[in-house]
Amino acid sequence: MCMNWLWKMLSKNKNMFFYVETIHEKGKRANNEDFLLADADKKIFIVCDGVGGHAKGEEASQLATKSFHNFLSDKTINEITLVDALKYTEQKFTDFTAQNSDSEGMATTLTLLSLKDDKSAILAHCGDSRIYHIRNRTILYQTKDHSFVQELLDGGFITEEQAENHPQKNKITRAIKGTEKPTQLSLYQIENIQSEDYFMLCSDGILESISADFISENFGAKTDLKALKNEILQKCHQNTKDNFTAILIKVK
Repeated sequence: MCMNWLWKMLSKNKNMFFYVETIHEKGKRANNEDFLLADADKKIFIVCDGVGGHAKGEEASQLATKSFHNFLSDKTINEITLVDALKYTEQKFTDFTAQNSDSEGMATTLTLLSLKDDKSAILAHCGDSRIYHIRNRTILYQTKDHSFVQELLDGGFITEEQAENHPQKNKITRAIKGTEKPTQLSLYQIENIQSEDYFMLCSDGILESISADFISENFGAKTDLKALKNEILQKCHQNTKDNFTAILIKVK
């Protein structure tokens, strides 16, 4: 299975009920530890970000993406199969590090979106990569980061403004690592998808450059998806220091 095929499987089927655009750039980093998969035929979309400061972030993000996709591609996706997919992936991590000692400690975030039909979806995430559901310039839902700063926010110890530049902003509290350090997915179901809705899966590099204000100004019902992608690319090229990766989906 070649990486390019796995990385982006955008269907040519014109009967699909959604449009898809992807962003996958290393930014100002020497290498890209993000990985994505957009399987439009199976309606499975994944973005992973290899955790900085740990060994082999590239291998971690790719292995998690491929493992989840392989496990889920022939199954009905629900909360049970997603939990099973996580266990399968953690075992793959343990097996890989057993054979590659220099990869000990590798870890990754995960965001996954499965469109069940044109009205419903199931979301899974772990870490500080995010999923957004947006309608007519309004964020209807966004995943809550599994991070130290988010815990400080939830506890009322810091403000939103302080969180933006907190020195431990990148410290996450959940990541996929292997069977010896198992984690949990946060799961969410959406049952009210409408025409012109957007979904965005993204690594934290995207969030260095776009904000809720950017979303309210640019994710409009009549916005062309390719034009939106180009606007995000331009802002990230100007402002983002990290790798930046996103999958943009617009319901027809």
